[in-house]
Amino acid sequence: MASQAGIIIDNARIYSQAVTWANTDGLTELYNHRHFHERIDQEIARGSRFGSLFSLIMLDIDHLKIYNDNYGHLAGDEVLRRVAQCIESSIRSVDMAFRYGGEEFTIILPGTGLNDAYKAAERIRNTIEAKASPGTIPVTPAWVFQAGRLMV
Repeated sequence: MASQAGIIIDNARIYSQAVTWANTDGLTELYNHRHFHERIDQEIARGSRFGSLFSLIMLDIDHLKIYNDNYGHLAGDEVLRRVAQCIESSIRSVDMAFRYGGEEFTIILPGTGLNDAYKAAERIRNTIEAKASPGTIPVTPAWVFQAGRLMV
């Protein structure tokens, strides 16, 4: 019986790890594009049910192609990892950060209005400029954010 319990526990651990890998971008360790769509659908549903507010920040890293062309894709990958760390360190624990595409990132901010979303976006931008930019070619985010309340 102990051996069967051990197998069940091990299978649960393996399943949990597989779910984590399926939802995580391998390079940045942020949530991935697929998981973004799942979570945004959940936020929209929550807003429809409860009239709650959330904001979405989308950012694109400027000059990454030039950086990749000059220093190689491995160096560019390191910049993306640093950007991801800057985003993670600049958001609340309830916020969710995603790698949306090559050099595109999104952040879902539950319960956040327009003014607070703007402040969060500025905080992220300042952190990226200070900590992720390699210096010779400034890597900075260009961003767009949207806040809204769903009314049904």
